[in-house]
Amino acid sequence: MISKPLNMIALLLFLTCCFVLTVFAQQKFPSRDSKEWNDLTVAQRWQAVNIPEDKLIKMSTNDLIVHCVNFDFMWDIFNYPNYGIGLNVVIENHNGLRELLNRKDAGKLIFDFYKKIDLNKITEISEPADRGEFVARVFFLELFLSHPNILNQFQGNEKELIKAILKTHDTCLEINAKTGNDFYCGYSIRTKALAIGRALDRFKGRKTTEPAIEEMDLSKLTDANYHKIIEEARQL
Repeated sequence: MISKPLNMIALLLFLTCCFVLTVFAQQKFPSRDSKEWNDLTVAQRWQAVNIPEDKLIKMSTNDLIVHCVNFDFMWDIFNYPNYGIGLNVVIENHNGLRELLNRKDAGKLIFDFYKKIDLNKITEISEPADRGEFVARVFFLELFLSHPNILNQFQGNEKELIKAILKTHDTCLEINAKTGNDFYCGYSIRTKALAIGRALDRFKGRKTTEPAIEEMDLSKLTDANYHKIIEEARQL
């Protein structure tokens, strides 16, 4: 017969293990190629990658930025018809990104993080997959900066945001020209025009009517509109 103290110890150990496994499940998740992952429902998959609520509320905004730009499931954005839909799906399902975009200091801190990126570092990355991850982090930050919640925090200072994204746009093109490589191309260049377009509309106090900008949809961004947005930004 097991004594009461031993029963209590066993119970505490059991509860501790349950707690650890719960946290582990929310921070570590099975590979998308595994049977375990395929057996999960969509809701269970998102639950598995969410941050435990008690940890989430204690995370600094800077920690949330680092988490979100490195979050594997941010890549799900590319699975939808446009980036606007994709971003909203991740916001709806991932508590980390939802928390970040509702923080009152997120605009300033995301912007600071964005401006500190050394775009030339891409030339030091040898593996194409690693270069893709580097480019995607810049792209994710631009999506965050163009989200209405964050743009609202730039009221009166949209010009600074526009100029910073334009500078990044130009720097990427300069790196490509200097190296003779398309390190930055496709979505990593033209998405900047969409982000600038949203900020320009907010800065000029006009309603966004261009579908490409409203939906963050590169397939609807014509060459003419792309150059028009960039030229308007240069006029500021």
